[in-house]
Amino acid sequence: LNVADGTMAGAMGSTGWDHARALVGGDIGLFDFDVGFTMAEDLTHMGLAVFGDALPAPGEQRLLIQYGPCTKDNLAWALDPQSSCVRPGCQNPWGGAPIAWTFKDGSEDPPGFEQATFSHMPRCEGQGPCAGSGAYLHLGLQLIQQNQIDYHLGGQQPWADYETAPSTRYFNLLITRGRYDGYSTDAQVQSALEAMFSNGIVTYVIAVGDGSDGPQATAQLQSMAQWGSGGANDYYDADSLDALEQTLLEIYESTPFDPCCAFEDCSFNTDEGPWETDSESTNETDSTEGTTETDSTETDSTESDSTESTSESGSTESDSTVGNDEIAGTEADDAVDIPLDEGCNCSSSEGARERRSGIWLGLALIALFRRRRR
Repeated sequence: LNVADGTMAGAMGSTGWDHARALVGGDIGLFDFDVGFTMAEDLTHMGLAVFGDALPAPGEQRLLIQYGPCTKDNLAWALDPQSSCVRPGCQNPWGGAPIAWTFKDGSEDPPGFEQATFSHMPRCEGQGPCAGSGAYLHLGLQLIQQNQIDYHLGGQQPWADYETAPSTRYFNLLITRGRYDGYSTDAQVQSALEAMFSNGIVTYVIAVGDGSDGPQATAQLQSMAQWGSGGANDYYDADSLDALEQTLLEIYESTPFDPCCAFEDCSFNTDEGPWETDSESTNETDSTEGTTETDSTETDSTESDSTESTSESGSTESDSTVGNDEIAGTEADDAVDIPLDEGCNCSSSEGARERRSGIWLGLALIALFRRRRR
């Protein structure tokens, strides 16, 4: 929630965190593009994770949303500073330190989500700009790596809500300012990204927030993008994502979808915000000022979306979604997983578990990075 390279608190809508949130949960997000017969969002199961400091153990990294269909509203709520702003600890989420956040369970009404969803924010300690979270990116990456393994195995059990198979495909979106030096080592980050790539999971790196264009940040962003793609990809700038959208479009176009299947229609799953909170302080005069700064891996940093003093990370499952870095991953199933006799009802047959025909699974990792107090 800082601007000016972390030296001052930013106005609503102007910070890197706000920018990362808009990428995965905004009115026009990364998956709001047409793939020919439907929107990419309808074909993607999206999840969200964040990472930040290493203390107290095991660290600030946390899975906020598991892979699931039509989770844009969940993502927007989980990363909304107002969701975690409750008096007396928080008066104005954009007012600068100190702020004592109250993390909430989204199953409570409001918002009353059916899918487990938790709010989270980077630490905001000290005076002036928020501080307190670190950028232990490798902890966020390890979290989403293990989550994908567990989720994939769980999807093969008879009680799973959504099936997975050897053909199920995933990808990650790592949203971050870039720098992790002083927290994670190159070897730790490289090992996690290359391990996921060797398992067929590409990590797309998105730079967000001021400070992401410095020489050290750009070097680390490029290294992460290369490690996460087997040397094939460069990192993407959040202010110019046409190239990333084209890359994602090519991925979806290469997937054998059956357009006759009854895919999700996420346009009917939109919950109008803002949601009620215990905070009554928003600064309307500042809402349109400033520039956006994002802590990556949604994801928050993530996001890491990871994912930002804490980061957020996630992986996308062909229904997919990022504090400073955000990672999102996706998973997709080939049409061969669908029995031939299910025809146009193949994804919504009564009495059967939901099947994924070409659905992608994505998890966003967002960084919750804020400067640590000295």
